[in-house]
Amino acid sequence: MSTASSWSPPRLAPSAPGLWWCKHRGRRGADPVDCIESRVAHGITSLVYKSLVTLDRSTSTTRWNLLETIRAYALEKLAAHDEIGAAARRHAEFYQDLFASRRLDSHAPSEDMEPFIREIDNVRAALDWSFSSAGDAEIGVTLTAAYVPAWLHAGLPTECRERTERAMNNLAPGMNVSLPLRMQLHFAFGLMPAYTMSPVEPRKAALAEALALAEQIGDLQAQFQILWGLWVLNSESGECHTAYAVTEQLSLVARRIGDPSASLMAQRLRGFVLEMQGQHQQLRECSEHLVRHYVAPTDRRLTAWGQFDQRVLARAMLARALWFQGYPAQAMDQARLNLEEAQRTNFPLSIGEALRVAVCDIALMNGDLEAADQSITMLLDIATSRNAPFWGILGRCLRGKLLVIRGEFAQGSALLRTELEFCERAGWPIWYPEFMGAMAEGLAELGQIAEARAAVDKGLASADRGGERSYYPELLRLKGELLLRQAIGQPVSGAEQNFSAALRLARRQGALALELRVALSFARLRMTQGRHDEARQILTAIYGRVTEGFATADLRAARSMLEALPS
Repeated sequence: MSTASSWSPPRLAPSAPGLWWCKHRGRRGADPVDCIESRVAHGITSLVYKSLVTLDRSTSTTRWNLLETIRAYALEKLAAHDEIGAAARRHAEFYQDLFASRRLDSHAPSEDMEPFIREIDNVRAALDWSFSSAGDAEIGVTLTAAYVPAWLHAGLPTECRERTERAMNNLAPGMNVSLPLRMQLHFAFGLMPAYTMSPVEPRKAALAEALALAEQIGDLQAQFQILWGLWVLNSESGECHTAYAVTEQLSLVARRIGDPSASLMAQRLRGFVLEMQGQHQQLRECSEHLVRHYVAPTDRRLTAWGQFDQRVLARAMLARALWFQGYPAQAMDQARLNLEEAQRTNFPLSIGEALRVAVCDIALMNGDLEAADQSITMLLDIATSRNAPFWGILGRCLRGKLLVIRGEFAQGSALLRTELEFCERAGWPIWYPEFMGAMAEGLAELGQIAEARAAVDKGLASADRGGERSYYPELLRLKGELLLRQAIGQPVSGAEQNFSAALRLARRQGALALELRVALSFARLRMTQGRHDEARQILTAIYGRVTEGFATADLRAARSMLEALPS
């Protein structure tokens, strides 16, 4: 509900004092009251003459500023004559017409968008009135849809989410809102969970509606962006099967667009799904191709809101593929090189992705806890400065995993539990299997074996439901370890079955790094059984295939175990 104090009169463009042009007469005249434009100009000139209006030249676009005391006085006069409602309507209509007719582009250069972002307080006031009991919801819906690119360009995803939610709640079938603006509103409403961690399912429906509208009006670039949004929601919530289907649609649209950068982006998204499926060699080939053949986009609408550098993201996925394949040193080199490249592009979102996809996780998996600590801190700082809850949650989950690896089991498990329970309530199981596994390790070290087992089973169930397989061998290994702790003095066939299944799956995926972890657990079991030759055979078969990264935590553990085994 808006009030008089929250409404700002429209700020008019400067006019030259003393010269009037009346479009109705088509000539210069000395009488300023012959047309509305002249009367307005005359009124402004009078205010300037009395120093009640000042000209702001602090930016590239000059504008008149009304002193606050005069604004308050004017509002009192409007209230006294019962004209606040009429003035508020004209103000809202002015900004609706201004933005609805311009089709703003969030990918436009900052100098082009700056004049429109400067109007944000006027837009806020207009929207507050439009959705009030005395307002006009149709104006509010149209203005919200038209102003979406400005919120995104200004880096205000939370405000964009709140405003688009209100507009969607007020959108009625009979409203005179153009198809492109309806499409833009549905797209923004659907995309916001990627930034704000709001519930996913209603957003998927909104994106599906946006896609139908984009197809209806034949806007291929919009179809590409909307499909990207659907890919984000499905991939980050663990829906691997659906995400892969979306990449197929993306590739078709990219071919119709005919821009090589669009096809490369579709391939990069397909590569991400390949990792989820555990197809590490295919991911590596895809990522290497993208890095070698990168083409800068000519249309910024094909770069995911112009905030991501596609080569940076492709190199981050290449680093992950290298780690899984057993090249931990090359993986970390690629991750660091990728971060440096992202920092040169000066896209905060690219820097965040370079950290969360590659640097943070690879440092943790290599056991480089100092590098992991530093990179996680950087990620959390970016999440705070960009008001990005998604990265904040991921950063805290990575922090919880770091604490567990450090041996701070209670603190790490509690942090992971808090974040994962929030994700579950929000319908956002981001990288769920990996973090459920980390929480299970912490709980097991605290002696909470049943709770740890439940966490592993939830991780496996999530992976089965969505089709995620890259972390599956590790979850099977953890399940085997927990069965050993539960079955002290009992048959260990269940643990052996899980270790064997984990080894087979990791080998089928070409994930040498995960094979090594399973071999360590299997060899440890054989040592406790006094079957030292078998332990040596299991471990040597994997360790002998490693060619680098001997200073990483897993390889140091393997070497120590081999040295401890009797000759």
